[in-house]
Amino acid sequence: MSSFNKEYEKSKKNIEEYAKVKKMPYLELVKFIEKRSPSREIKDFAKDNILFSMSREEINNNILYDEFVEESQLADRCNDSNDILTRDDFDSEDFPLSKLQLLVRLKIYYKKDKYKTECIYAPALYNYLIECIQTKKPFINPLTRVQYTEEHINELMKVMRIINPNIERPYFLKPITDKKLTIDYHVVPGDYRTNNHNLEFYSIDLYRKFGDYKYKLYHICTIPSNIEPTGDFATNSNDLSSTTMLFRIFKLFEDGRLLHKYVPPYSITENGYTQYISMMIHFNRYKYAINWTWNGHSINSKKDIVDMFKLYAQEINNYIYG
Repeated sequence: MSSFNKEYEKSKKNIEEYAKVKKMPYLELVKFIEKRSPSREIKDFAKDNILFSMSREEINNNILYDEFVEESQLADRCNDSNDILTRDDFDSEDFPLSKLQLLVRLKIYYKKDKYKTECIYAPALYNYLIECIQTKKPFINPLTRVQYTEEHINELMKVMRIINPNIERPYFLKPITDKKLTIDYHVVPGDYRTNNHNLEFYSIDLYRKFGDYKYKLYHICTIPSNIEPTGDFATNSNDLSSTTMLFRIFKLFEDGRLLHKYVPPYSITENGYTQYISMMIHFNRYKYAINWTWNGHSINSKKDIVDMFKLYAQEINNYIYG
């Protein structure tokens, strides 16, 4: 007994510190470890996550699985008391509050309007996503074999950015083996009805060289060339400009993410439609200059065009950084 007491006294400080740490919310734990408060960016990301405003008891009572709750109230609760990847028990007193706050909650639809909620420790799911990409395996639930979607990956990245605001979404790079396949742009005038806007456009196209002839395979989209942080078409953001959007669309191509195929015939056919673009970005909404300047009833104002541009840029940014 005396030897036990001696060993306990040696470990007492560590035991007490662990008991203290496991009760800490994530942001408080970061401050405790790093000896400084989390950045404003991290706090902003955390502010949009309901788990970061909840205590351990509130998460237990409102988020975690409870077999005694009525079925109608189960959809938004975790559908299992264990993590499918780590097999950790969420209900265990030894499962830290900080890790509970880093759960990503994924809605899995099994009928048109019926879903359940999977709760997974976000860093574990992020590492699993990397593994799937590196081994070219589908990103699926390892138990149910249900396919995770783009929306699920976006939800995962929202949590991961609380840990590291600069973390990048992993993705598989398709090799561009055809070096004669290129993306390029040229300037086109604005729609005649909006000449008073003094607005020009970049027409972005996919080309393939045959001998000395450069053949246009596909018209991707058209974007305004006059959008800048300041000026007539001001976004008030250094990250939102015509040249930045042009660069990011080119980046999607160069990274092997824009097209379904980077070898002939560079497209797939589904339901009778030929598709070059693999991404769920609404390029078709912005095919030509008139799609920016005319809404079907009247001429779009400069503010309308800037607002459209911001939404379009957000779609593209979500795929690059989301």
